[in-house]
Amino acid sequence: ALQFQITEDFTLGSFQGSIVSVKYHSSDRSAWRAGLSLDFESTSEELASSDDGVPVSTIAYDRSGQAARLDLQYLRHVRGGTPLRFIFGGGPFAGFTNRTVESSRDDAAGIREESDEWSAGVSALVGAEWFVGAGFSLHAEYGFEFSHSRQEMKAENSLSNLRRDRDAESTGFVSRGVLFGVSAYF
Repeated sequence: ALQFQITEDFTLGSFQGSIVSVKYHSSDRSAWRAGLSLDFESTSEELASSDDGVPVSTIAYDRSGQAARLDLQYLRHVRGGTPLRFIFGGGPFAGFTNRTVESSRDDAAGIREESDEWSAGVSALVGAEWFVGAGFSLHAEYGFEFSHSRQEMKAENSLSNLRRDRDAESTGFVSRGVLFGVSAYF
């Protein structure tokens, strides 16, 4: 099945993974779901300040980033074979994010900040799926995850030749909230 999220304005969005979320029923009571997320960002911005209409300074920002995440979940249907099925499940996930921000003032060299973050953990969910018709279902899920992440950050100031490195690690629970979705089965 392909799965999509029903967002607050009743449009379809990504369910588990921004690129694709697929679900395979291995039996009447169990299924496997995989989601892949890929995100790319690139923005440039220039801010000019003035004093009574006279240009004072200009600051330029360039931001770029990439992120990838893979989720795999085993799902169990409590009441197989009926139109309304209660589900629970969970599984591992792993992700990577890279971000770069460069800023300069009045065409002079400036500051470059770069960060890499790796994360991994396990997710869990409870919910219900209602099979409305052949090949079509609506579902709602509440999910949470336990994750560990490590971030490495580097900042360089080319004007003063200063460099700062920082590493950080975090571990904890995060609620994924309630998701409403639709599945199309093939």
